[in-house]
Amino acid sequence: LQTWNRLVAKVLLPRFEADPGHAQRFHAEARIMSRVSHPNIVEIHDWGTAEDGRLFLILERLRGKELSALIRENGTLNPRVTRT
Repeated sequence: LQTWNRLVAKVLLPRFEADPGHAQRFHAEARIMSRVSHPNIVEIHDWGTAEDGRLFLILERLRGKELSALIRENGTLNPRVTRT
């Protein structure tokens, strides 16, 4: 496992944990994404249930701007253009 400064946790919010559908989709996302390896897809390093019962994913941390910021600055984005 890489050092923590290169990783980020995604946790299912408590208000969604009570809904079995949300929990199932969260687990499905983890299972599917943990099998995918591609330069344009965030890598999942770990996933599961924490001691307090919260569902989590440990993902690689990306550098760059948030999508919402890019859209505010540039308007509609062309999906064929690669931005760094």
